[in-house]
Amino acid sequence: MNRKVFSKPYGSPGAALRAAAHHAWLAGHTPLRQPELLAVHPERLDFEHIDGRHAGVEDLPTVAAVLGEAHASAWCGDLRRASLNAPHPLPRGHTLPGFAVLRRAVLDRHHRDGLITDEELEDAVDLLRTDPDEPTTFYKDSNPRNILITPAGPAIVDTDDLTLAPFGYDLAKLVVTLAMTHGPIPPAAVTAALTAYNEGVASRTDAPAEVTPSRLLDHAWLHHLLTRPYLGRGGYRYPWPQVRPAPEDLT
Repeated sequence: MNRKVFSKPYGSPGAALRAAAHHAWLAGHTPLRQPELLAVHPERLDFEHIDGRHAGVEDLPTVAAVLGEAHASAWCGDLRRASLNAPHPLPRGHTLPGFAVLRRAVLDRHHRDGLITDEELEDAVDLLRTDPDEPTTFYKDSNPRNILITPAGPAIVDTDDLTLAPFGYDLAKLVVTLAMTHGPIPPAAVTAALTAYNEGVASRTDAPAEVTPSRLLDHAWLHHLLTRPYLGRGGYRYPWPQVRPAPEDLT
């Protein structure tokens, strides 16, 4: 029986090798389910094809728990001594980029293009000023199109843009992009997702501090500014300021 294959093209051999290195790192340091990487070509990766649907609002708690376990596992296994804003070495000369530098560059570009105001840039820069000793995990771009819901549980796809990040940052990306896609998410569903995430983290380690609702919303605002150019594209129909939950509703 022939195996179903999904082939993803890349713009350069370096981009393909970087994505393959990210895939291998996640496989070695997290319990995340990924499609098996079957072959590496100069500008293409061949993956096992996984049947599933994109994650929806109803999947938030389940996916949040999986992310929490994965983030804590990575911290325990490889990122315990990582510095949030310094590149973290991977095998064969690859690295996980630090958190702030790449995002500051994107924000500066959005500001030059008139997409964010002076005040918004100032607020975003403040949010990027994290404690260098803050526990570090990874960001995997957890938008709903990168998470497949299958009978065996969630599977993640697309390992192109792995970076270091604080705990809760990837969950905030999922919350923001689900709301931008489907509209307002009931505050109780966001609270349930955050609880599931923190419980997932705690199931692997008690070292990283619990992510609070205010911290999650800070991460979400940063995602909003970074993804603003994509509104109206890729299924993003609702601006985050119109669909975000009020802080007092996240109890």
